[in-house]
Amino acid sequence: MYKKINTDSRNCNISLIKEINQELFKRFYKPIFIPVIAVICSFLLVLPKNSSKYKSQSRFTFLLGFCLLVFSETTLRYSTTTSISTLMYIAAPWIIFLFSYYLFYLKVKNA
Repeated sequence: MYKKINTDSRNCNISLIKEINQELFKRFYKPIFIPVIAVICSFLLVLPKNSSKYKSQSRFTFLLGFCLLVFSETTLRYSTTTSISTLMYIAAPWIIFLFSYYLFYLKVKNA
């Protein structure tokens, strides 16, 4: 009477799991690096512009922000290879954020 039509159009291969996980990390976890970059850039607010160290501080802040962006892109590529690299990718922005925020707090407190 009734013929059952197979409408299961899911096309998931086991080989695509790595790319899917990498895309999920890119969309949901990579934006966590934005507050880290904001804290690093806030070091420029503490030092007055007419200070003699301002030029070197701004270059250092730029290089640190650039290195952080390169680090986030590089670790994203290798984040799904092993569970240790996944854990490193998840923990790295939190550790960097807490460390840089603590340094910023000490700098503001002593200023």
